[in-house]
Amino acid sequence: LDVYTEPGLHRRVPFFSSVTPYKQVITATFENDQAVTARFADTYVGMIPVTFRFKLPANKDGIRKMHREFRSEENLVTSLLMRNAANVTVITATQYTGEEFFQGGLNQFKTQLADQLQNGIYLTERKQVEIEQTDLAPVGSHDNESMTEGSRAPKFVKAKQLVWKTVPQLDDKGLLQRAENPLSQYGIDVTQVLIGDPRPEANLDRLLMDKKRLVAERIKTVQEQETSK
Repeated sequence: LDVYTEPGLHRRVPFFSSVTPYKQVITATFENDQAVTARFADTYVGMIPVTFRFKLPANKDGIRKMHREFRSEENLVTSLLMRNAANVTVITATQYTGEEFFQGGLNQFKTQLADQLQNGIYLTERKQVEIEQTDLAPVGSHDNESMTEGSRAPKFVKAKQLVWKTVPQLDDKGLLQRAENPLSQYGIDVTQVLIGDPRPEANLDRLLMDKKRLVAERIKTVQEQETSK
């Protein structure tokens, strides 16, 4: 196998040799109906549209190994890149609850997803962990004392809840333990991870909307209480 990574004129024996092209950068996209279906630690499900950009190896030995095993760019994309990307996305989602993900955890999720795709997924264990949830405090007389003039911010309290989550394992030095990265043997790098607007399942969406409604109702109740006083 002769590998050419630079443009130019190259000799080819007619009828006896074939040319298989590979792009230097390949984009794998999961959008709309093809978005990744992920189940979070609290059993809620979300549809996550995500796009990955992969850079193929520049060294000829890596390209030869890759071509011998996949034979074409199409097979490489479907059998390795897209399958591995979807798998890592699903595994990363199990480290979050649905509420965590949709209430501010998206940026951290994206960082961990890119890290695990490039360097190998974390070795994890299933544990019952305590998470801190934000809840609304009951409306009472303390609302007047805690609000400045013109303020209509709802008063929140922190509540503890036990949930089962997959937690990354650490070694003796406190470093994350990882499984072998299937992309590293070919020298494939992950150059970009982009996440679109994720969609929660109906039950989770209803829960999030109910919390928004409770915030609005509480603000209204506090305003009516102040007006009455």
